[in-house]
Amino acid sequence: VILFGMLNHDQYGPVLVLQLCPGGSLRQVLDRAHSGGITLPWLLRAKWLMQIASGMAHMHVLLPTRIIHRDLKAANVLLSATDLDKAVAQVGDFGVAMAMETIKSTLSTRGSTGTLAWMPPEAFKGNFSEKSDIFSFAVLIYEVLSLILPHAGKSTAEITDLARAKFKVSVRDA
Repeated sequence: VILFGMLNHDQYGPVLVLQLCPGGSLRQVLDRAHSGGITLPWLLRAKWLMQIASGMAHMHVLLPTRIIHRDLKAANVLLSATDLDKAVAQVGDFGVAMAMETIKSTLSTRGSTGTLAWMPPEAFKGNFSEKSDIFSFAVLIYEVLSLILPHAGKSTAEITDLARAKFKVSVRDA
């Protein structure tokens, strides 16, 4: 998504002025497909996944400071056009994205940010890296292929218990 500028709003703080994406979110399109309202060809889904991967790769190699998104999911991917065949998938919603230097300075707080079903196990201990986004991208692939939300119908506690039971979380920094 193209960033046109930024302003400081008195009530809301910093506000980004971004490119309009009239196609809405990828999650909205997946929901329409899941309910039978539209058909999403496999090649179109693959094209969007490649565009998302390319966008994330660009964020991860930015200099002087790389960016970790930390909340990659279909709801945070915007489509550039309402004609889905022409739409370009663009990564948006950088509300929890952080520059690597900032992440390194806040890791000791053990805070977690992101949406639980898309978070890698190490994020439960506050460890984020490019690998965190890669884990989230894998969950996003599942979301695009299956058309359903990961862990649909499960509570936050159930998702947390599942993640902790399935993965041994290393105490080393990522």
